[in-house]
Amino acid sequence: MKTIVRRGFFAVLVSVFMFSVGFIPIRNGFAEEVIAPLAAVRNGLKVADDMIVQGKLDADWATGLRSVSVTMRNIKGFAEYVVTLTRSRGTPANVSIYINMSGGYSGSSLGDRATPSQ
Repeated sequence: MKTIVRRGFFAVLVSVFMFSVGFIPIRNGFAEEVIAPLAAVRNGLKVADDMIVQGKLDADWATGLRSVSVTMRNIKGFAEYVVTLTRSRGTPANVSIYINMSGGYSGSSLGDRATPSQ
């Protein structure tokens, strides 16, 4: 009798497990979602806005912005976007904001200074 109850209990557990696995989203491989370059620019501009509000960049970055560019770099096997803002006046003329492939802030550099992610 105990064997029948154990088998029945085991069958219910397996059924519940198989049923719940059907609701788990299946992704192709284990890679993270990769954002497009335009989304990296959008995220980089948001970071720049936040840095201006926090006083890490002066207001001239918002009013004297001349151009925005995006490139990719590969550091130690990890790819990330580099969003570069160039202003028409002031020193330094460029700030680079690093956005990882999933869209998060990785860090920034202003002149020779580098700011790690927070």
